[in-house]
Amino acid sequence: HSGKKSSSEIAVKGVMRGHSEKIFRGTIDFLKGAAGAKGKENEDVLTLDETVRSKTVPLILCAEEDVEGSHGAVIGRIDENQMFYMQSRGIPEDKIYEMMARAQIAQIAEKTGDSETIGRVGAALGGGDSDEQLYKE
Repeated sequence: HSGKKSSSEIAVKGVMRGHSEKIFRGTIDFLKGAAGAKGKENEDVLTLDETVRSKTVPLILCAEEDVEGSHGAVIGRIDENQMFYMQSRGIPEDKIYEMMARAQIAQIAEKTGDSETIGRVGAALGGGDSDEQLYKE
């Protein structure tokens, strides 16, 4: 941030499975003169397997006093209560993982606001019995 009362939001979403690895290094930099600026950084990653490696390294740099900066991360597997609720309605575990992964990815596409991107991602997420399933059986 270099301007007064400027604002930013970094929103990271993802799905990880298998032996995938990632490092997210998000930085909000409030330069001198950015009085009244606000910066927000959030990460939301659904992990489908215990073998994934996810690292988050948030950094807020501040050379101005009158600013607001925040960061947060939610990284983990499907909540036990969500799992129980869906299983009690007859949804098998593998389908629950698939549904949750597809929902996470669809949210990412919708955030772009681009109808072509949303359509392409929706088409790619179509099917469910293909070799390109998003969950691990």
